[in-house]
Amino acid sequence: MRKKIADKKEVQAFLTAVLRNEEADVKDRLKVAEYLVKLAGEDVETPKDMQIQIRVVE
Repeated sequence: MRKKIADKKEVQAFLTAVLRNEEADVKDRLKVAEYLVKLAGEDVETPKDMQIQIRVVE
């Protein structure tokens, strides 16, 4: 029988894959980064006026 609930390592692996997926939307990758920090037991506060600079490499 297949497990229905992912354990912490499976969740971390999934989130890490999304974080490293350069084709994923940047907003999604940032949100995933927040989840990973929370899973590690850290507190995350994101300022509302935070600016992010993205450099496109071709």
